[in-house]
Amino acid sequence: ITLSSFTVLFLYRKSEDRKIEDILHGGWFFVTIGTQFVALLSIEVAGQATGHTLLIQYFSFALWSVGTFLYLMFMTLMIWRLVFYPVTHDTELSSYWMNTGAAAVTTVVGAALHQQVQITGGPFIELLPFLKGFSLFFWAIGLWWLPFLIILAIRKQVYGSRAIPFTVGYWEVVLSLSLYAAGTKQLTGLFDEHFIIRFSLYVSIAGALVYCSASAFTLAHLIVIPVWKAMPLQSLTIQWHSLHRGAIHILQIAACSVNTRWFIVGMATIMMALSSSSYGYNSVSSYLFITGMGVFFSVALFMVIKALLYYEELLRELLDPRKLHYSFSLVGIAALTGICAFKLFGWHTVSYIFWYAAV
Repeated sequence: ITLSSFTVLFLYRKSEDRKIEDILHGGWFFVTIGTQFVALLSIEVAGQATGHTLLIQYFSFALWSVGTFLYLMFMTLMIWRLVFYPVTHDTELSSYWMNTGAAAVTTVVGAALHQQVQITGGPFIELLPFLKGFSLFFWAIGLWWLPFLIILAIRKQVYGSRAIPFTVGYWEVVLSLSLYAAGTKQLTGLFDEHFIIRFSLYVSIAGALVYCSASAFTLAHLIVIPVWKAMPLQSLTIQWHSLHRGAIHILQIAACSVNTRWFIVGMATIMMALSSSSYGYNSVSSYLFITGMGVFFSVALFMVIKALLYYEELLRELLDPRKLHYSFSLVGIAALTGICAFKLFGWHTVSYIFWYAAV
């Protein structure tokens, strides 16, 4: 699955004037995140399956291993880029938060595998210490990245532009924090220590605050600003043709600006639903899940509109090796939807459908 996507990157003709600092960034960790979410959904499917349980467990462990390898490979390249190439004030830093998010989801899958093997037994029983140690290892790596990312954000705000422009990257921060909160919460099942439980609560609160801020910023950008630009009101009376013209203008803006990266918004929202359910807030989780699915289908709808209106531009965007890794966010959101459908509502059949879709 992963190699088929990398084949495009291996064989695609490369431009000689590309800069390494523009190519290597945290967005590449979405390859790891998409792979690990499929592994996590496979673990849930193995728990429901009446047959071929061992085969699905093998598949889950294989995907977790591939995701682990990809994280270590990209982390090596990322450290090389950060050490030997400059990080300017104009560098978009939001994607680097996925360094923490990818490590956290690897922790989640490792801990989930450990718990399932502990219950079912089988040939993986001898790997329990390995799974436990690697889960703690990746959780520690995610924690190691956090102070560096916070320092970079403060440095950019102090020495860079005072304005705070909107970018979808804010949702990468939300996704990373929610993933790390889920990873810390999952780790409490392996290490029943009081400080880990308290720390997971603090990270979850921080993720919720960032989620609310990103939501308000996104709504202001997508609704308030385009509406007032499209319909400059000369009086309090709004004519129907003004509304119609404004709606068409907003649709054009959406079709032009929406890309595969916007699926991260839906993924972050559904991940927040999963994190909320782990603390028993089931009503909030259901609302967030429905909101995340609404975002997912809205982005998909605008992508279809874009395909009809700007077919060649969309094709170039999808085949662009610099943006190909963001397509794994679609894999991630499909697998994450299947996980939430089972954990929140007990929809076994729906989780199977999304498992096949993610694969």
